[in-house]
Amino acid sequence: KAGTNWSISAADLRAMSVRSLTIDPTTAVSPTSTVVYATGQGTLVSNAYANAGLWKSVDGGYSWTDIQSGIPSSAQGPALGLVRALALDRRSCANPPPAPAPCVDGPLSTLYATSNGVGTVETFRIIKSTDGGEQWTDVDGLPQRLSANGVTQLIRPLPIVVDPNDSERLYAGSFATVVGGTATIANGVFRSTDGGANWSLQSAGLPLRAGSAQTHFDVYALAIDPQIPGLLWASTIETGVAGVPSRIFRTTDGGNQWLPSSQGVTGGDVRQLVVDSATPGTLYAAASGTTAAPAGVYRSRDGGATWRSISVGLHHRGALAVTIDPLDPARLYAGTGAGVFALDQQVDVDLDGISDAVEAAGPNNGDSNGDGVPDFTQAHVATFDHSASSGRWMRLGTPSTAGAGEYITIAVENSSPGSCAQLVDVQAVSPDYRSGDGSGRNRFDHALPLVRFEILDCPSAGVVVTHQGSAVDASARFRFHGPSQPGSDDLRWRTFDERATRIDAQSWRLQLDAGAFGSYRPASAGSILFEGGVGSDRLFADGFD
Repeated sequence: KAGTNWSISAADLRAMSVRSLTIDPTTAVSPTSTVVYATGQGTLVSNAYANAGLWKSVDGGYSWTDIQSGIPSSAQGPALGLVRALALDRRSCANPPPAPAPCVDGPLSTLYATSNGVGTVETFRIIKSTDGGEQWTDVDGLPQRLSANGVTQLIRPLPIVVDPNDSERLYAGSFATVVGGTATIANGVFRSTDGGANWSLQSAGLPLRAGSAQTHFDVYALAIDPQIPGLLWASTIETGVAGVPSRIFRTTDGGNQWLPSSQGVTGGDVRQLVVDSATPGTLYAAASGTTAAPAGVYRSRDGGATWRSISVGLHHRGALAVTIDPLDPARLYAGTGAGVFALDQQVDVDLDGISDAVEAAGPNNGDSNGDGVPDFTQAHVATFDHSASSGRWMRLGTPSTAGAGEYITIAVENSSPGSCAQLVDVQAVSPDYRSGDGSGRNRFDHALPLVRFEILDCPSAGVVVTHQGSAVDASARFRFHGPSQPGSDDLRWRTFDERATRIDAQSWRLQLDAGAFGSYRPASAGSILFEGGVGSDRLFADGFD
């Protein structure tokens, strides 16, 4: 598979860090002729920057050249600080076809990039090139920093997108830094309708910082629909407030009004939004998280109205980036703090994270809980072979571990339409991954896989966990691995006796409540995220008391 082996591809790319990579799709006819742009932070040499943090490759990334002509020089060199993002005008080829079709014959010539900028009178925070990066000009029309009454405020642009139907229309998201008082500086999403010559704040409907009339939450990601003019999505983050997930907003009028569009996003900071141009209405969001507030990749199939996490197999810290395989829209790649992962999406009608094929092959002809309805059609029931790896994110270069194994069934008892009706990211977790349950005479052994699942829109639920065909001894107890209270980062094994009732030799009923002990998520998330498993008391493991 592509990506199973990696080699260094950075000849002459002198960088302290690389923040983004952008491929010119019109040149991707062969690996050695593809034009790729990189942004980041240039290398410091004798306390001066050797380059501005902009690079170009015309051979698919094998070699790179600095592209910094037009960037002002100073005693510190051609410094832009950090260049965060780069966008291509998909209609800037020599002979663009009628809109909304993008250019096919390239290369593309018009580029925009965002950076920290130059000087105390701030310039070059948004820059433009009309010749493939050979020459850059300043198109920075964002608000200047404010310093008054002991309060310092400044903004920096982060994401930037170009309207695929109108080369003159651009959108830039921004984040604000405010020290010493209440925020007043204009922030959020800015729009230009003249190719960057002028910018206006277009953030109506985005959440505002406390006490401010025009400083909005930071905008970390933007995406624009390639077919429908004026349709965009933005992710906002309440900087400095831990445990609160990003909120996604949608506009259908080019930013004049934004409306909430994040139902189902329960954790993490959304750092990237990607539109699947081959599948109308389908988007992906990459969200970074923490051990206490896990995140991953979210998918929407209804234009952002609802989202479902598709994160089985991903590292708990989530994803910083996601992209779609151009040759196979069902295959995704995610960049994470633990490496690059790939997912081959499977048919999953009930969106619980378990493919239809796996659930249909479960016990009792695919009706594992015996309610007369196939499990794969029920969003509140999930049955899976804990050894199977299909439908999971896999780290590139890691061999598959698929194989036969015993089934586990998770069933929410009191689900109803609109309440506790949707399981997501149902999965088994290896006991080795969560070792160290107790110590000495109070040590618990976990011979069976642990379970992990999230229930959306759920204030309270009874959940039955069944290890099909795996009876355990009478000393076994169901244990919880997580925080002492939702949102805290003191994760460890904990007693769960008051909320776990044994039904029979292989089944347990768990009582779970939103925002209460037993869930990772705070009440504000509106969901319950649980992880735990059956542990046998080592003191009685030999059957003697």
